[in-house]
Amino acid sequence: MRTTKQYGWSLLAAVVASATCAAAQPVIGPQQIVDPNNTTGAAVNETTMALTDANPNHIVGGWNDYRTQVRSVFTRSWDGGLTWFDEEIRPPVGNRTSVEGDPMTAYDHRDGTLYVGAMAFGGGGGIFVARKDPNDTFFQP
Repeated sequence: MRTTKQYGWSLLAAVVASATCAAAQPVIGPQQIVDPNNTTGAAVNETTMALTDANPNHIVGGWNDYRTQVRSVFTRSWDGGLTWFDEEIRPPVGNRTSVEGDPMTAYDHRDGTLYVGAMAFGGGGGIFVARKDPNDTFFQP
């Protein structure tokens, strides 16, 4: 029986494969675990992934993660998917809520800027977005 998390990994692999088809013929290798903590338990869903031909080694993914709280989690790879690192990207402290979800990832193919974000549900919530410029190694609000 497959868990929701396993379906998420399959979906992430399919997105990477389909996104790279436009630029070049895909190379299909073994499945990679994107969560470096390799944690099992509660479901994850609403996966999203983005990459750009401006720097095809930079890949970012995101999902809702119900293992600790209802929150969006982002993962990134700067080496074409060989290694992955979790990245906590949340709204400013005054806008944080107990439920944050509906992650999004996008690249601006004109300049290679990477965007990630999600929604914070609650009184001070809203949509929050962070960006990473092509030569940066970090996200900024």
